[in-house]
Amino acid sequence: RSSPAVELPIAVPVEPPQLAPRFARETGAYNVTRAEMVFHTVPLSHPDTPALDLLAQVAGGGRSSRLVKDLKEGRQLVHEVE
Repeated sequence: RSSPAVELPIAVPVEPPQLAPRFARETGAYNVTRAEMVFHTVPLSHPDTPALDLLAQVAGGGRSSRLVKDLKEGRQLVHEVE
């Protein structure tokens, strides 16, 4: 008779503090510009994480999201929102 599987906790490493803004730029013969903006948030174990995930989906997740409706369909400023 086999024993039930034991789930081990997942170890998520602590990110070191960011001491200055991070910026990268690549130039070349591109037809499309890609931009990414990232912001610090709470750790995955924080009680606000589920609400922030929901907010991220409302803002930019899927074709009915606010960013898609405004930036892509409304103002036609972008090709894609992810």
